[in-house]
Amino acid sequence: MFKYSKYEGLGNDFIICQDKDINNKEYSKIAINLCNSPAIGKTDGFISVKTNPLTMIFYNQDGSVGTMCGNGLRCFIKYCYDNKIINNLENEVYTKAGIYKTKIISTDPFLVKVRMGNESYSNDILKIKTDKNEFINEIIKFNNKDYKLTSLFMGTHHTVIFVDSLEELTEELGSFMCHLPIFEDRTNVDFVVVKNEHELHVKTYERGVGYTLACGTGACASFAVARRFNLCSDNVKVIFEKGSLKISYDQSSIWMEGPCEFIKSYEEKIN
Repeated sequence: MFKYSKYEGLGNDFIICQDKDINNKEYSKIAINLCNSPAIGKTDGFISVKTNPLTMIFYNQDGSVGTMCGNGLRCFIKYCYDNKIINNLENEVYTKAGIYKTKIISTDPFLVKVRMGNESYSNDILKIKTDKNEFINEIIKFNNKDYKLTSLFMGTHHTVIFVDSLEELTEELGSFMCHLPIFEDRTNVDFVVVKNEHELHVKTYERGVGYTLACGTGACASFAVARRFNLCSDNVKVIFEKGSLKISYDQSSIWMEGPCEFIKSYEEKIN
């Protein structure tokens, strides 16, 4: 038997447990079983908590490993706070994408601010099948319509596409862009509507999941590209279906600030 909990950030939900409680270390199998459990409800990702140093292990719903997850990291912090794994308001968290500085800025409501670092457009990191060093404003056609794609690494692989309306999005469009043959390891796809210089509306098609209600790294990636093209200011609100994130740049790093909530705790066997 082991205990785990469900948390969510703007509807982006995760199963979280302590790594010491997992007897079977097959993370991929555990992620698939728990994230697709009828008793729990379909969940976007699985997170395991390691200590000394404080480390977030993240897997997608389909069992694929993830380097980082913005909403997941905020939920990770709340889980650690709720379970008295951390005592300080400021904590550094190790991930496959590096070390992230976090700060709890409110406990009611529970709000976490995260230093997300800076984006990279280098194809050495993205591993896109192209002779170019960067994949910026590249035109891809879908259903006789041209879309401009810009790919970047923001804790994980993202591709940003500016659109006129999020209403035009379909499952086929998201899947098509995510699985383009040029992306060796697929890509998260962020569809972005620029309302004004202080407000972006985003919907993300995540590799290994599909369309999600929110995406923290996607919000930062969308902000980074919009800022690169002078479409927004250094402080924006990124709006998703169930709420928003504050994304900003302070001359050295991108910062993300947003909520996270506890949903329910469970206890069961791992097969």
